[in-house]
Amino acid sequence: MNRRSEPSCDFDDDFCGWENITGLSSRNTHWQRSNGKTDENIWPGPGDEYAFIKKIGSRSYLKGDIKTTKIPSSWGDFCVNLNYYLSDGKDTLEIYHILNNDPESIGECKYISTEWQKCDITFTTDNTSGAENYIKFHGETYTNIVAINNVNISKGACQDSPVTTTTDFSTTSLMSTTSDQPGDTVSVGKLFTHVS
Repeated sequence: MNRRSEPSCDFDDDFCGWENITGLSSRNTHWQRSNGKTDENIWPGPGDEYAFIKKIGSRSYLKGDIKTTKIPSSWGDFCVNLNYYLSDGKDTLEIYHILNNDPESIGECKYISTEWQKCDITFTTDNTSGAENYIKFHGETYTNIVAINNVNISKGACQDSPVTTTTDFSTTSLMSTTSDQPGDTVSVGKLFTHVS
């Protein structure tokens, strides 16, 4: 994936130009890249790397924000498609759209089990001003780890997905499955079950 022309990232080589957003709280931490075979061992794919935040020490929780590269202002509808991992039902992964430095929540990837899951969100923006806009991933972990991988952000609605979020934020929904959805605008690797 790792295409510089789109704000997508698979984290295999680097952060694809994505940027950690540093907060002032002592609970803020940076997203890191990790190889699933050598670090947390939660991604059972063949040497695939992912981005994660991890709870360290005795703090009750840690949180981290990472922002994509710019989304083209000409995109009206776009699809955010990713694999994610939450180690516990207390952990959260929320997705925001940032327009004119103003973040608005467009969905949350919910805890289902200690397996990698798939999250698809279609978002519609009325960016007629041509202002810079981004996607931000906000993770909070109370128990161990929040991770993301194979993030694909593409123009158009997610294929075969009932998820719709509009700029008035009156409708936000989420679909999580354990199988790939075919389609031209969504490309994501196979999902794997975490085996201890």
